Amino acid sequence: MANPKAAFCWASSCGGCEIAILELGKSLVDVSKKVDIVFWPVALDFKYSDVEAMPDKSIDVCFFNGAIQTSENEHMAKLFRQKSKTLIAFGACANGGGIPALANTTSKEQIFARVYKETPTTDNPKGTIPETKVQVNEGELTLLSSTTRSGRWIKPLTLTTMFPVAHLWENKLRP
Repeated sequence: MANPKAAFCWASSCGGCEIAILELGKSLVDVSKKVDIVFWPVALDFKYSDVEAMPDKSIDVCFFNGAIQTSENEHMAKLFRQKSKTLIAFGACANGGGIPALANTTSKEQIFARVYKETPTTDNPKGTIPETKVQVNEGELTLLSSTTRSGRWIKPLTLTTMFPVAHLWENKLRP
């Protein structure tokens, strides 16, 4: 019998979920003997094209962490929903927005000013701030968060808001 296939996808997040998995250390070697990891770019060299080439539902379980803030994040969430039998919203960012959702407390202009112009360690004499849309070889990459009439950012999408059944309770994950 073939090993189950697992994927780990990282969207807009603090990286804590990936570090938590890596902290398993030598236990990961034992896991790798029982589970085929088919996507995990933080630890192994996989490309999006590898996932795109897989048949639908060929991944048994995908652990998806991070909020959905960019068009790339949204594409990957939808792709892994299509390619996975089970998609698990893994971590605070995937479930409730986590660190990226802190942007909901202020405007985009205030965030950019603080991060790129006002902090004591910022060296940005021209006052350059990021663009919310950029053209790359693969197409246009955009920040999905937009502002409301009050100037506040709209909460980043989470995996659980995109796919309400993606959240599994702990007792359903136990063998």
